[in-house]
Amino acid sequence: MNLTNLITQLKKDNDSSQRLYLLAGPHKEMLRDLYVNTDTYRAPLFETTPLESLIHASPWLCEVKEHSAILKMFEQNAEAKTGWQGILIYAPAEVSFSQLITLLRHRLFVKFGNEQKGVLHYQLPAVAHYLLSESSAADTLEWMNCISAIIWHSPLAGIQDEASWKVQTNQTAKDHSQAEANSQDYALTQTQQAALNIGPIDQLILNWHASKQIELNLSEFKNIRAQAIQAEALNMFNNADLTNLFFQAIYQHTDHAEKLLTQLKTLDDPQRLALLERMQHQDTQLNN
Repeated sequence: MNLTNLITQLKKDNDSSQRLYLLAGPHKEMLRDLYVNTDTYRAPLFETTPLESLIHASPWLCEVKEHSAILKMFEQNAEAKTGWQGILIYAPAEVSFSQLITLLRHRLFVKFGNEQKGVLHYQLPAVAHYLLSESSAADTLEWMNCISAIIWHSPLAGIQDEASWKVQTNQTAKDHSQAEANSQDYALTQTQQAALNIGPIDQLILNWHASKQIELNLSEFKNIRAQAIQAEALNMFNNADLTNLFFQAIYQHTDHAEKLLTQLKTLDDPQRLALLERMQHQDTQLNN
């Protein structure tokens, strides 16, 4: 489903009075495109926050019209992976621009783990994807609060059976029409932290997938991911050759993945590399 059809479907399924917003990431052409192609109120996310001195690098929030020129730019940039990127946000009409941006500013600053703190760049599709689709449903809806839907371009769009455009809806948005205004850092839950940790692993798999030009469907991709999450605890991904050989072995020997992981746990990196190279050599011989 393309972006236009997705928006049309959302309009059918939800209150047609919902407002649509673009949260666009920083880029040298982003502000120019916003000012030339929109005439609605817009504001930088970092304004009035501890990041205000970095306002030149701030994402911007802007109300947009469906099927507008700026929305077409957003779609083209996302699919071509060029220019500025971002996410689309739907909110009930009774939620004001000020309420929405206040909520989003509160979601910027997070605490996690052992009292660690950071900035969550959820305007990036690759961050939004894991935060919204890999966390528990309850945690996702709590994070969305007064937001009724978020749309983004999937970082896994090149994988067979994966939809290019993803949407997370929130049927409880109207229950939060008065968006929270909390100055404290947002505490990421365990499921959100685990979800965000999947992103770098998926990127390694995508890099391998692109370099080998292998056709992967979503089920195969997720199987490799599941094994890779376990392998990460073994520090398997500090060596590029070891990383790629591991993915290749899991792809070729799906039924023996658990046995392979058990073997790798008992070996050091040179031994792991030697084992995986032998497996690749045997696979090559069998396929010739």
